[in-house]
Amino acid sequence: MASFRNEYSAVDLKAPMINEVTDHDTVVTGTGKPGAKVIIEATSYGQTRKFFEYVDAAGTYMIVNIMIPDGKTGGKQIEVLPKNPVVDTILAGDTKISGVVDRDATVHIKIGDLPEITTTAEYYGKFSQVVDGTNLTQNTKVEVWAVSNNIKSEVTTLTVQ
Repeated sequence: MASFRNEYSAVDLKAPMINEVTDHDTVVTGTGKPGAKVIIEATSYGQTRKFFEYVDAAGTYMIVNIMIPDGKTGGKQIEVLPKNPVVDTILAGDTKISGVVDRDATVHIKIGDLPEITTTAEYYGKFSQVVDGTNLTQNTKVEVWAVSNNIKSEVTTLTVQ
C-alpha cells in the first residue's frame, strides 16, 4: 500500500496531485506546492519502504526507482490520503460548524464529550453542519476529521473562542 502525504498544513496547500500510476511503474510523478515533501510508501509482505522527493520550483515532482521491499518492482497500490480539514473559526454560541475537506468526504465532528456528528462535504469540499449553540461554549474542544475513499484524514482540533 503506498501513501501520499504532504508536510504542509491544509491551510497552506491544496491536496497534491499524482499522475496515473500502474502496478508496473517504477516512477511516480505529479504536482504540488513548491517545497512540499512527497512521501510514497510501498508495502509488500508486511515490510514497508518509504521514498520521498520535494516538489520543485515549477510545482512538479518525480520519484524514481520505486521498489517494493523484496527488491522487485510492481505490485504497488497508490493511495492519496485526504487533506486535513480546514475549519472556520468557532465562536461561543455559534449554531454551525463549517469548513473545507476533500469533495464528497464524510465529515466527522466531535464537540467535547458529546456523541460524534457526521455530514457530507459537497462537490467543492465545503461542509456545514448545524449544531446546538448551547454546546459551543468558550474553551470547548472541537475535533473534525474527514473520511474519503475509506481513508481517514488527520484530526483538526479547535477550541471554541
